[in-house]
Amino acid sequence: MIKIILGSTLGLFLLIVAILAFTVFNCFRKKTPAKKNVEVELERMFPGQFQVLLHNLKMLDVMVQIQGNKQAVIGEMADPEVQFLLDWHKGTEGASFDSSTVMTAHERAKKEVAQAR
Repeated sequence: MIKIILGSTLGLFLLIVAILAFTVFNCFRKKTPAKKNVEVELERMFPGQFQVLLHNLKMLDVMVQIQGNKQAVIGEMADPEVQFLLDWHKGTEGASFDSSTVMTAHERAKKEVAQAR
């Protein structure tokens, strides 16, 4: 069957046109935006204030990995002993946390470090 299609000039012409069409339309397909992660979102919300020390702490739980739930240890750049856990979701708009969540966890971590000192 393929020999018959490729043997004729019309079949060969149609094959070349199909390949060119797929190539051209593939160049103009809609590009998906880059996925946001916790580092990018923290830098956008609080420039130069926090750094990610460890991320993906829930990697042993398979179902959590499939769902995209992540947990990271965030440290303050000015005082590295101030650290807190932040839950986030990979591949969602805004990494699924807001500035109030980060500030609440940060204030709690500052109080705990002050009490420990």
